[in-house]
Amino acid sequence: MAGFAALGRSQSTISIPVPTSVPSDASQAVDHSFLGFGVETASWPDYAGNLTSPNLFSRNLVESLTNKTGKGTIIRVGGTSGDHATYVSSQVEAVIRPPSQVGLNVPWGITIGSTYFEGYSNFPGNKYTVMVPMAPVKNGNLTNSIDQTQAAIAGMGGLSSLESLELGNEPNAYPGVDRPSDYSPANYSTEWLQYTPELISALGLPEGPTQQALAIGSDAPAEWNV
Repeated sequence: MAGFAALGRSQSTISIPVPTSVPSDASQAVDHSFLGFGVETASWPDYAGNLTSPNLFSRNLVESLTNKTGKGTIIRVGGTSGDHATYVSSQVEAVIRPPSQVGLNVPWGITIGSTYFEGYSNFPGNKYTVMVPMAPVKNGNLTNSIDQTQAAIAGMGGLSSLESLELGNEPNAYPGVDRPSDYSPANYSTEWLQYTPELISALGLPEGPTQQALAIGSDAPAEWNV
C-alpha cells in the first residue's frame, strides 16, 4: 500500500494539445463499413436461410454490427465451391452436393437452385460482393455464370445492394485442373479483359469500379503474388 501511495503522490498532470483542425499528415478516416463477412458458397444457405426460414441469428449478428458502426457491412459470397458450381434454375434444393463431396467443407461440383438466392434478402441495408464462377467457363461461354449472378442480384433486391463482382476464385489453382498446366497470371488477365465487358453489359452495371481484385491461395507460386 505504501508503494501505491508513493506512486499516487508522484503523479503529475500531463497536457496533450489537441489541434483545432485536421493535420495535413493525418491518416484518412476508416470507413464505417470496414467490417465484413466472407461466406463459402456451399455454406451460404446455412448462414442466410431463405424466405420461409431465414437465419435470424445471423441477421441479428449483422444488425448488431451495423447498429454499432452506423453503416452496413459488406458480405462476400464465394470461394472454391462457388467457382466450381453450376446454377440449375429448376432445382428445388438450394444446394446439392455430389455424393463424393458430402461432408466436405469446400465441395466441388455443387449445383445451386433458385431458392439459394433468397438468402440475400436476409440482410437488408448491407451490400454484397458476388463471386462470378470462372473455373468452369469453357470457350468463353459465360451463360451459366451470368444467369447465376443475375439471380444473386435479383435476390438482394437489385444493383443498389451490389458492392462489387469478383471474377473467379484462386485462379492460381486452375493450372492442370481447370486450365492447361501452363496457365499463368497473363492468361487470367486475358480472360478477365474478355469476360468483364460481357458481364457489365449483361448485368446492366453502372459505370465505375465494380470489380474486386482476384483472391489467390496462400500456396500460390510467386508469379501470382502481383
